[in-house]
Amino acid sequence: MSDCTEGSVLARIDSVALCGGNKELTDRVAQIVAMVDGLSAKHQGQGLSRLALTAHGCVGLANASDAFDSTLDGDFVEHAAPFVERSMQRAIDEQPSANS
Repeated sequence: MSDCTEGSVLARIDSVALCGGNKELTDRVAQIVAMVDGLSAKHQGQGLSRLALTAHGCVGLANASDAFDSTLDGDFVEHAAPFVERSMQRAIDEQPSANS
């Protein structure tokens, strides 16, 4: 396995960008990962693991990416945060009740 795929999730994502030699991309990816990680920490303890929340956050990122127009929407992280938050909240809300 190459150095670009070993280590923590953040390190792997960061390394992928670094392996491309693009520091701007690396910094941007780090901002996006930090945003998703921060929102998963915020929602942790509401019935889903942090890893599950992060996975649902990635779905939100994909939706945000589909809806993003750089000529209108400005900063992608600011644009994506509500999508990520909604995706995590939806996953929390759709959990089967422990009493059912």
